[in-house]
Parts: sequence; structure tokens; C-alpha cells
Amino acid sequence: QSSVLVMQSSVLVMQSSVLVMQSSVLGMQSHVLGMQSRVLGMQSRVLGMQSSVLGMQSRVLGMQSSVLVMLFETVGLCEERRGVANYSYDTGLLSMGMSREMWGYIQMAPYSL
Repeated sequence: QSSVLVMQSSVLVMQSSVLVMQSSVLGMQSHVLGMQSRVLGMQSRVLGMQSSVLGMQSRVLGMQSSVLVMLFETVGLCEERRGVANYSYDTGLLSMGMSREMWGYIQMAPYSL
């Protein structure tokens, strides 16, 4: 009976050592998982900052495009007014029977004498 008890105790010792090894492996795995979760947290924070930067850049681009649209509209209005002014100027000269070149020569005549 004593040999059976010794064998049973040695089996129990082996089982307890296996359990200790398994618990240490589980501890290492949980430590690795903790580090991985920390890394994922940092990556998600970095992605959040990048998305906020992209949002600000898109807002800036939107403001720039609206400014460009206003500039183009202003230039278009100026060109339209200039075209109307040139048209009325040309029709006024044509009604007097002159072209722009002739009117330019008449204006420069006092300086050429």
C-alpha cells in the first residue's frame, strides 16, 4: 500500500507541476494579450487623430473652393461689365463713323505735333 501511495503522490506532484506550467503559460499569454490591446489602443488613437486632421484639411479645402468660386464669380462679373462697356464704347465710336484706331490717332495727335 505504501508503494501505491508513493506512486499516487508522485502522480499528484507531476499533475501539480503540469498545472503550474499551464498557469505560467496562461499568465504569459494574458500578458501578451494585454500588450497587444495597448498597442491597438494606441493605433486607434493615432487613427482618430489622423481622421481629425483629414477632417480639418477637408474643411480648409472647402473654404478655399468657396473662395475660388467667389473669385471666379467676381472675375466673371468684371468681364461682363467690361464687355458691356467695350460694346457701348465701340457702338458710340461707330455711330460717329470711327474705329478705335482712328480715335486713338485723334487722341495722340496733339502729342505728335
